[in-house]
Amino acid sequence: MLAQTVIDLPLAGTMKWLVGLIGFITLGIAVLSFVILTKKVFGRKPSIGKELSDNQKALRSEIYQVNGHTKKELNARFYALEKRVDAHDERFEELMLSNARQWKELAHDLSEMRETLAFIRGRFEKRANQE
Repeated sequence: MLAQTVIDLPLAGTMKWLVGLIGFITLGIAVLSFVILTKKVFGRKPSIGKELSDNQKALRSEIYQVNGHTKKELNARFYALEKRVDAHDERFEELMLSNARQWKELAHDLSEMRETLAFIRGRFEKRANQE
């Protein structure tokens, strides 16, 4: 019996009513979202300027801390490199002194050899002249 009774609903009127309800709900949600966002922006404690100032101070403090740490690290590395350069300079000076000493000894040996060679040549020349 229930299956035989068909309810005749006006489709056009029902659709208008449903679309109107959906639009009204959407408009309400949009107004509520706007109110919530407005409270977030203008109703902050502390204000945005104060928060930005605090964030800026914290960021500057962090930058100075990192900068100081970086300077200390660079100074430590520079000091180590400076020590290495000084050690190389000292070694270079030692090598130059050793080289100069060896050249002096070599020049002295060479002059002794020249004197000995001149003496030997002189003896051979005297023998050649005597014969």
